[in-house]
Amino acid sequence: MSRGTGQTTQQLLETKLNGVFICLNHEHVRYTRHLARFLGREDIRMETVDWILRRCWQGLNMTDLVVDHFAQEQMRGESLYALIEAQSRVGRQ
Repeated sequence: MSRGTGQTTQQLLETKLNGVFICLNHEHVRYTRHLARFLGREDIRMETVDWILRRCWQGLNMTDLVVDHFAQEQMRGESLYALIEAQSRVGRQ
């Protein structure tokens, strides 16, 4: 498959300006950050599922919060609850 044609690519292109994009781990952040640069989306903040669990998003004004399709498939229990909580804060100060 060519770079820039898959599901993660679509998610990155659809993320609102200055949004937060959640990857499974730091290895995936590196790859996804490289892909975002390739797509001209250097405005997107890349974080990990652990960032959600540690509630590092508290106090941030997020324009968007998108979870990579692969990361979302791996999330269970507490991380899903933390994600729902974080998503309820999008667009709020």
